[in-house]
Amino acid sequence: MYYIALLILIKLNSVSTHSRIANTSAIDTVSVNISAVEVGTCVAMLKCHKNDGGTGLNTNHFKYASTNLHYHVALLLPAVVCYGSVPNDFLLCTTIPMPKGNTNRAVSGNYRGITLSSVFGRLIDLLILHKYSDVLGTYDLQFGF
Repeated sequence: MYYIALLILIKLNSVSTHSRIANTSAIDTVSVNISAVEVGTCVAMLKCHKNDGGTGLNTNHFKYASTNLHYHVALLLPAVVCYGSVPNDFLLCTTIPMPKGNTNRAVSGNYRGITLSSVFGRLIDLLILHKYSDVLGTYDLQFGF
């Protein structure tokens, strides 16, 4: 979800930049200014002891880190939107098989895949939801998967 929202912000930012240069439209620029306080708020919303599968980072690394980390993460999202690319480490996910209830574990169809997203990805997701929740919405009939 965060990847799609970032792509939308990148697209809106590029449209507004071109219209500013051409001076032909009054499209407002997308505000992607994130403060270290907002990052700290979103870090506090992360659940404790949640791992990502790929890099070995834990949410506790962010929760108990110095506020200097919040400042650097606050610089990261505008840079991602400005340059128009998401670092590959944010897109890494690890899928692990989990057995479905009390079923026969010898049958491969009795497992469901659980995906562990990166901690950076979860943090960026929370930042986008926190910052742009008034702009992002869902349709009333949208439910399930």
